[in-house]
Amino acid sequence: MTAAPRAVTNLLGEFMKIASVIVVLVCTTLVVDATTVLARDIFVDNLSGNDRLTGISNDFNDFVGGPVKSIRRALILARAGDVIILKNNNTPYYEPVILNGVRHNGLATAPLIIQGNGATISGFSSLPSNAWFPVGYDLWKVTPAKKGWYQLVHNDKAVPEIRVPAGVGELPEIPPGHWCAWKGAVYYRANPQEDVQTESFGLSREDMGISLHRVRNVRIENLVVQHFRIDGINAHDGCRNVELVNVVSQENGRAGLVAAGTSDLVFANGKLLGNRDYSLLVTERAAAIVNESELSTPAVMAEE
Repeated sequence: MTAAPRAVTNLLGEFMKIASVIVVLVCTTLVVDATTVLARDIFVDNLSGNDRLTGISNDFNDFVGGPVKSIRRALILARAGDVIILKNNNTPYYEPVILNGVRHNGLATAPLIIQGNGATISGFSSLPSNAWFPVGYDLWKVTPAKKGWYQLVHNDKAVPEIRVPAGVGELPEIPPGHWCAWKGAVYYRANPQEDVQTESFGLSREDMGISLHRVRNVRIENLVVQHFRIDGINAHDGCRNVELVNVVSQENGRAGLVAAGTSDLVFANGKLLGNRDYSLLVTERAAAIVNESELSTPAVMAEE
């Protein structure tokens, strides 16, 4: 073969390599763009929605596409890049929010988003009148089924608590309008003329408000999380690129926010207020970046 044909052959080979690279780049771009185009809004309305609908429309005249009723159903329907939009009806969503990396990851360019619009999710459960047992002058007792963590709520507010150190042998003095946890029960001293059996009292029932397990590329915004038995928000076991923006986590039984395992997250423009033990608890090798936020107590780092 002469030098000229060999040079032509080499040139053609280089051209084919460049063309292959271009084809790969074009295909990659098309895949990303297609995923972005397929991202949907999923609407949730806890008063008027219906979990038999698809949630892809907020129009009740669309008998198939109207809003779903529960966040749980929206998460079953959600795909990477979708936006779950909650309607704020000034009535809490009484359900936990559980995201698992097996099915709830977003994309780096299109995170899975939960847009709360200022709505509240609550772990509150009303106490029936026969749950209270009188044990003294204006002193009442209720025995929760779940032990270890408690939060007593009255008229949508956490009741002031008297903390009892472990091992105390006698019930401490409880001022009117306060409660304490002692030997697996909750004791409450009523205010004068207060009838606990007819008032709106309740205990935190659900353990976690928002539970994040090995999720990637998730953003939760404009949401209030309150009155859960243990933590308002718990991110554990390797969560990555998780953003909590304008989120309030308050009056939960242990912590407002927990970052655990090897998770890392950003908490921005939010509030962690009135939680029993911790505003923010960071354990093991986790990391939490807090920006422009209000905490009732300083963050705590601990090994668990």
